[in-house]
Amino acid sequence: MSIEIHTIFSGTIGSDAGVAFGVIPKVMWQKWVEPSADNKITMALRNLYVEDGDRKIIVDTGIGNYYADDPKFLKFHRPDRTNFDYAQALAPFNTSPEQITDVLLTHMHYDHVGGIIVKKNDTFAPTFPNAKVWLQNEQWAWAQNPTIRDKAGYHPRQIDAVKQMDQLELIEGDQQISDNMSVLCFHGHTPAMQCPLIKNGSSTYFYAADLVPRVQHIHLPCIMSVDLYPLTTLAEKETLFPKAIEEDWTIIMQHDPDVEACKIKYENNRFSFIDCSG
Repeated sequence: MSIEIHTIFSGTIGSDAGVAFGVIPKVMWQKWVEPSADNKITMALRNLYVEDGDRKIIVDTGIGNYYADDPKFLKFHRPDRTNFDYAQALAPFNTSPEQITDVLLTHMHYDHVGGIIVKKNDTFAPTFPNAKVWLQNEQWAWAQNPTIRDKAGYHPRQIDAVKQMDQLELIEGDQQISDNMSVLCFHGHTPAMQCPLIKNGSSTYFYAADLVPRVQHIHLPCIMSVDLYPLTTLAEKETLFPKAIEEDWTIIMQHDPDVEACKIKYENNRFSFIDCSG
C-alpha cells in the first residue's frame, strides 16, 4: 500500500535556552547554538502530513493562528507565523483540512495541539472537522489536571476544544494507528507522550516530538528542564537509540530549526547524529 510522508513547517517559537538544555552548562551549550541577548533560542514547529492508503493523517498541529492578539504570549514565545494557514500548507499535496481523516496528537502541550482549532471572524472552529483525533488516555487525564509545575504548558482554550470533539479516540499504550503507522509511548517529558513510528517499505521513520526535540538532545544528559521525569527520559533514550541505530531509523526532528531529519550513530562512547535532511 502506498504511503507518503511530508513535513509541514508551521513556524518557530522562542524558548529560554536553560529550559531547552536543562542541566547542560551554558559554557557547553553555547558551543552548539548562539542565544539572543535575553537567552532565547529558536525552536521549530515541524508537523507531519502522512498519506497511508486512503488515510490522510496530521501529526501535531503547531500553535494555531490565534495568538496574534495576545501580547504576553507574543513577548515570551515570539512566534514568527501567527497567521499560519493549514489550507495553504496542504494545497501542495492536493488535499484540504476537510479531507484529513486523522489527527494524531503526541501530547497536549500548546505548541503541539494549538492548531487543532482555527480562528475565523472572531470565532473558533475545528481545523480538521472530519478527522478522528488520536490521544493517549493517560495524557488526556493529565492535561485536564496538571501540576503547578507544568500547567503553563496546557492552555484551557485547547483543552475545551478537544473536549467538544465528537471523534476523540482515547487509546492506551503502544498502538497501531494505520497500516504503516504505530505509536510508541514515553513518560519522561509528560505522561504518555506518543511518538509515531512509520514504515515505508524497508525504511523506518520516527517522529521524536519532545523526546529528542533538537539534535543536541541526542547527547544523553541533554534533557529539557520542563521534563517532569528527567531520569525516565534518560532511560528512554538509552533504550531507544541502540534500536534506532540497529534498524537504521530516520529521526524526524520536530523542534530543530536547522535539521529536519537525522540518523543516530554511536562512536567515541557517545551518541551523535548524521544530518539527512532533505
